[in-house]
Amino acid sequence: MHRIEQGEGRQLTEESRTSLRRSLIDPSGYRLELGKEWALQHLTAADKLTPVLFQMRWRTIGAAQGFFITSDDPVVRWVEPKTWHPIYGDHGYLNKTAVVTFPLTPKVMLAMSWEDEGANAFAGRQGVDRLNRLRALQADEYLYAHLDHEVIRRMAVATKGSRPRMTTEGFGPKKFAATTLRRGRANRPS
Repeated sequence: MHRIEQGEGRQLTEESRTSLRRSLIDPSGYRLELGKEWALQHLTAADKLTPVLFQMRWRTIGAAQGFFITSDDPVVRWVEPKTWHPIYGDHGYLNKTAVVTFPLTPKVMLAMSWEDEGANAFAGRQGVDRLNRLRALQADEYLYAHLDHEVIRRMAVATKGSRPRMTTEGFGPKKFAATTLRRGRANRPS
């Protein structure tokens, strides 16, 4: 409090002191929210992820029927749910059932996996719909398609807000401020 008073050049009222003490003892009234851009700047994941992706088997998937969509978060990783560990999670990209997809065009998608499934493949209507739905579920805010299509519009409405927000709980004192990693774009000052 002494530093605050020196920094601001004024005396705190007793009411301000009480309020400040209360907030330091019980920070649960605050919510700390970090933008994903900030979080990614402080991770060195790319240096570790690049060799992992390079070791995976790469192939293309063509859309025999329909078309692929993309989103504002176009890389999608899927793993077999049976391989998830309750404490250690799914082991990310190192999980041997991991399949990573990235749409290249409306008719071609890149797929990376640990299994050698051949050079190229084609997906029928159901396969294309499943891949599009996974991408929609993982989108931060936006879906993109090369044309205005009612099915994509309905998918966007159905999956809006479905992506779970990352939270951190259980650290620090019992009354700790909630911390979340915002999945959407950070608001930029005008």
